[in-house]
Amino acid sequence: MAEHCATSWADIDITRDEVNTIGKALKNEEFRKLLIEYADEINDPANKKLYQEEIIQLEKERGVDVTFINPEPGYVIKTSVDGQKKAFINVCKNINVGKPVSEASTKSGARGLNWSLPYSQAPPREDLDKKGDRCVVYDVVFHTDTLRLADSNAKFKAMLSDTALDAVENSFHVKVDRNNLKFPKMHFKGISNAAVVRKKSTNAPVKDEDEFISKLYPPTLAVEEVVHKNYNKPSHKENKNVSKDCKNTNYTIPKYSIIHRYPVDIQDCTNDKASKINASIPKELVIEVYLPLLKSSEDLVLDVMEKGLSLASKKFSKYKLELQLPYPVHEEMGTAKFDKALQKLVIILPVKDRAKCVDVGKEDSGVECDPSWRTSESSSGDDYLEYKEETVISNDALRTISVLKNTNDESYRTNVANEAYFLNPDIHYSLPNFTCNVVDDTIAYILHVKNVEASSVEHRLLQESCGAHFKFMSVGSGYFPIHHSFCIKLPPNISFHQDGLTVETWDNNVIVQIQLELHDTLFTEYFAGISEDFLVKHDLTEPAALGKRLKELQ
Repeated sequence: MAEHCATSWADIDITRDEVNTIGKALKNEEFRKLLIEYADEINDPANKKLYQEEIIQLEKERGVDVTFINPEPGYVIKTSVDGQKKAFINVCKNINVGKPVSEASTKSGARGLNWSLPYSQAPPREDLDKKGDRCVVYDVVFHTDTLRLADSNAKFKAMLSDTALDAVENSFHVKVDRNNLKFPKMHFKGISNAAVVRKKSTNAPVKDEDEFISKLYPPTLAVEEVVHKNYNKPSHKENKNVSKDCKNTNYTIPKYSIIHRYPVDIQDCTNDKASKINASIPKELVIEVYLPLLKSSEDLVLDVMEKGLSLASKKFSKYKLELQLPYPVHEEMGTAKFDKALQKLVIILPVKDRAKCVDVGKEDSGVECDPSWRTSESSSGDDYLEYKEETVISNDALRTISVLKNTNDESYRTNVANEAYFLNPDIHYSLPNFTCNVVDDTIAYILHVKNVEASSVEHRLLQESCGAHFKFMSVGSGYFPIHHSFCIKLPPNISFHQDGLTVETWDNNVIVQIQLELHDTLFTEYFAGISEDFLVKHDLTEPAALGKRLKELQ
């Protein structure tokens, strides 16, 4: 078996003088004619047959039986290897390969046949597809009867294809994409190369003592020894950034790379502390996803979140990727472009939440940070702040946080412990768009979110029944989960019972209705936000509320 050809120009060991000599020779018309005649001569089938007969006779004199396996056209499997390069597998036939053998067997009470399908292989070779792009071609040769059975039985042909794919993976240590197999109408890809099978002859001729020609030949290697010598099995490392949900499915996880891009500015080369605070944080993330079997981006569904990315393709090729990003990004400010020549998708996402420089050069006496110096006599009015500690349990661990609270604003005090229990600190929540309507003694909030799972809706009442906190999950276009949080808080003189709270989930929105208790005062505002720590005041747009608001302003 011959060694695999060079895969790149860097593998060719040639000097500059040799390149100049070849260039001068190619300029000679007589040399070009001789080169064309030589190429036609070695490609002539009659010359190839004569060459093989001479090799067989020469090897027989050395005590070795040589058999040439000339692949005959069968059918072609189109796929990709290692998620990066397009590949063609020629399932060929030749009468010199072993015949298929079957034996009856019984397993779990069911009777069937165990098949043995002998095959022969040649080293892979580089070729070009119809677009002129580079690809790799493998030949797997079976007996003629094996392909005859495959033509008459679809299940046998599927077993034959699986055997050919296993042969390529085991012999050349590559990963074949089995989820995107295609069967073009061609019968053979490229130019056929004969494989050689060598066996020691049983009737080896007796060597003369004066025979020295055998010393000129190198020792014969078996086919398996040559294959394992020329191809080393690469180590496939599992990527931790890929979600476990997209593994063990009928989709192929494409090969990808994440590039941290940070353009250098002249301001970053100064001794100012502000120029070094973000030196390790990139400004952009460039994600390159290799899709060797995809022709265009029409079938791609891309969903970008703040801390994740989801990619899916179903129609032409089955690809699926769910990726966790190392930094939060602006999901609405990124760009994506599909390169048809390189067959890869390039996604550029700007990174957000970059740190800001805080002036810490001024020394602090520490008096304001020490709560023990204060006494009841030294405090006055609204300026007095009470220092307290609350314990919050998160991720099965106890951590103590310090909270400064205003003692004169008891009605809007934040309950940090309940907030941490209700919202998962490991999940990012977003505030949905909403509208508010008031009819009689009922206030309704319409949350404009599509594809909300009804089972994920949860809520809790705030202290003194002055508001409620809701959380739920929706499914994006790329089947990526999106978590939402919505908290509302009414004025202190407005309250409601838990029985008066209803939540309805629809296809395009979520409706929250609150039955208020009877009261004489008409409120004109409410507070809403993602949590109790981030509440924003909103004015009611009802006519009665607007009228009262105008009177207050007058």
